[in-house]
Amino acid sequence: ANHAEVIKGDGVIRGRTAEGFNVEVNGEIVIGKRLLIATGSSPAVPPIEGLKDQLASGFVMTSREALELREIPAKLAVIGGGVIGLEMASYYASAGSEVTICFVYKWGLRIADFQYIFCLEIRNSTEIILTTFRKSC
Repeated sequence: ANHAEVIKGDGVIRGRTAEGFNVEVNGEIVIGKRLLIATGSSPAVPPIEGLKDQLASGFVMTSREALELREIPAKLAVIGGGVIGLEMASYYASAGSEVTICFVYKWGLRIADFQYIFCLEIRNSTEIILTTFRKSC
């Protein structure tokens, strides 16, 4: 229905003509009116002591593993306030999890530098609690 063809491979944009975009993929020229480049992403693992060990044990998961869960957890902590972290938090909160989002914001002032750690707790998809910790850098 959407008339989109997915082509996986290494591609090079060769130019644009009246017909559309000319892209060479795996040695073949493909022409299309529109061009979508979906490169994918990799989960970021922050430098938190013990986190890599917990990832290896399965107690901690990245966004990839979080999308593969068979059951909705009662409680979930999301580390990171970026797009993917907020998507995970929103999804699980709407599915019924009590979600806490923890993220860091660094704020530089002339007198001192502070690092703020914010924790947003979402309960029942409606109640939001914000806890802030301030730490000198």
